[in-house]
Amino acid sequence: MLKIINKIRNMSLFTKIMIGFALGIIAGILLGKQATIFAVLGDILIRLLQVVVAPLVFSLMVVAIADIDDMQQFGKIALKTVGTYVVFTLIATGLGLGMGRLFNVGQGANIQTANAAIQKPVKLSISDTILNFIPSNIFKSLTSTNLVQVIFFAVIFGFALLAIGEKGKPMLTLCKSLADTMKKFVNIVLGFTPIGVFGLMASVIGKSGIAIIWPYLKTIGAVYTASGIQTIVIHSIIVCGLICRVPIKKFFKSSRETLAFAFSTTSSVATIPLALQSVKKLGVSDRIGNFIITIGSNMSMDGIAIYEGVAVVFAAQVYGVHFSTIELLRIMLMAAITSLGLAGVPGSGLIAVSVVLQTAGLPIEAVGLLAGVDRILNMGRIIPNVTADISTSVLVAKSEGELNLKLAAKPKIVKRS
Repeated sequence: MLKIINKIRNMSLFTKIMIGFALGIIAGILLGKQATIFAVLGDILIRLLQVVVAPLVFSLMVVAIADIDDMQQFGKIALKTVGTYVVFTLIATGLGLGMGRLFNVGQGANIQTANAAIQKPVKLSISDTILNFIPSNIFKSLTSTNLVQVIFFAVIFGFALLAIGEKGKPMLTLCKSLADTMKKFVNIVLGFTPIGVFGLMASVIGKSGIAIIWPYLKTIGAVYTASGIQTIVIHSIIVCGLICRVPIKKFFKSSRETLAFAFSTTSSVATIPLALQSVKKLGVSDRIGNFIITIGSNMSMDGIAIYEGVAVVFAAQVYGVHFSTIELLRIMLMAAITSLGLAGVPGSGLIAVSVVLQTAGLPIEAVGLLAGVDRILNMGRIIPNVTADISTSVLVAKSEGELNLKLAAKPKIVKRS
């Protein structure tokens, strides 16, 4: 018995999460709706992750800003980061549209459009979008986990600490201590992750059943294929492998726990501590990693962009609407802008798809048609969000001369206790 316990303890987090994931699916299939009793385990995990995110993001961003010694260099880093995300998002949207058409996601779906849940139209003005970034009460932003507003405040707060010089050092020390404490908090929570993942999957499969997947197989296949291409070809092979000369095997080995965690919990924000560990293993400096991973947790929207592209083709084919190549390019641009512009807005995935469908002149009810498999789709589309953060960190660090390729090539093996 002790040997079994010790063997489980010595397993990597990745292995434990995958075991919890598989057992959850089995429990959901065998127990059916009774498996929803395990939902509380998933809810506990989500709450533990939610409570740590805001203070962690705030402290990391303040430390990243306060460590700046050259404002011109900071501007270059920020510009490179934003530019990379824009390119990634455009590629992701194109992949979504392309895979949607290749798989013919809406043809033969045999879905009753009359029963679709009607979503209320979303109207977002430019002023509303701008105001979404600016907090009126930072404590309200922290308690509601509005991370874009938290980041906005933290950036100004960090610059204010820089401006007051020596007087700001005690507060900076406090923020560094808070960041280290929150990272340790997350490490403690990670021990519960396999159990929480079991609860999440058992509840989802038990409530909806495997049968709900069949009418949407082509849609799921399109989203997962596009996400796989974005992750493996764009982020890993081209950016990290060809441009930055980071071994592809090392990229995935360093990121596998982060990706497994994101896939299971469908939260890219909650993966911040693990993503920071991943980029550190790949040789990215703390200064670059802290800034990009924190910003990217809200700005990286590759997965939503892919989903938007697939959703447009799905709706068009279900409702019998045809688009020309020029119209698809216009939709692609709108999807990319919407994905980036809605960073941090609660329910941004749903809102983004709603806005793009309206722009394309498609019935907004199509969002309701995909609601039943939204979590399954989300599990796939969350992966390119995370790998976009990691590959962007590697790319910017490489351009700034802050990528330790020796560390990336020869990882230090640390045994888990």
